[in-house]
Amino acid sequence: MLQGVKILILIFVFGISVFQVRAQYYYASFNYYTVGFKGGYDIYTYDFDPGQNVSYEIQPNFSMGVTGAYYATYLIELHADLAYATRNFNVHWHLPEDPGGMVPALSEYKLAYIRVPLQARINAIYLNWVKLNLGAGIMPEFRLRPQEKVTYQNGSTSESQKAWLTKSFTSVLVAVPFSANLKINFSRHVAMELSAYYYMYLNKMHKEFMLKPGSAYGFYAGMFYEW
Repeated sequence: MLQGVKILILIFVFGISVFQVRAQYYYASFNYYTVGFKGGYDIYTYDFDPGQNVSYEIQPNFSMGVTGAYYATYLIELHADLAYATRNFNVHWHLPEDPGGMVPALSEYKLAYIRVPLQARINAIYLNWVKLNLGAGIMPEFRLRPQEKVTYQNGSTSESQKAWLTKSFTSVLVAVPFSANLKINFSRHVAMELSAYYYMYLNKMHKEFMLKPGSAYGFYAGMFYEW
């Protein structure tokens, strides 16, 4: 019994020693900057007005772009991204049947924004070769030209960029992004990052459809060069 306890203690001490050696800062100088490319999947949630007689269906959405950061200290980092983000969804119209069939049954919206997340991050874990940080900041989004494809009750379709519903999409959205980010360094200059984001929007994306601002989750992966 005692011998077994001693063996366990030795294994534990050896493991801690190896972990500490691996965690030591082994580069000759501190990296101050990083640039890279990242992309991922976004999941949006909206609060539609039930008085509009509609239901919505979210389509697969993604974002991708370039990113960079300044490492102010071991603890604090300043990050900025420039990304293209899709925001596609369908609207099903629950309207009375029309004899001529020229009443909308389905609207398919193709929508995209250019987003610019600005974040300050705090490193909760920093072992040089791996770090975990938490971030918060502000994120403006600038709308690109939306498109709407309408399918009517009789099966005919039309496309528009100027319909009143299309023009009611907000030109500039503002959100508060929160993130958890795990970065793994393969060398001093090459790193990979996995991130999970939550976006809390401060204004509505659509002025007619929605009762209040929406929210979103995002999951991303990226590769970086650091120096």
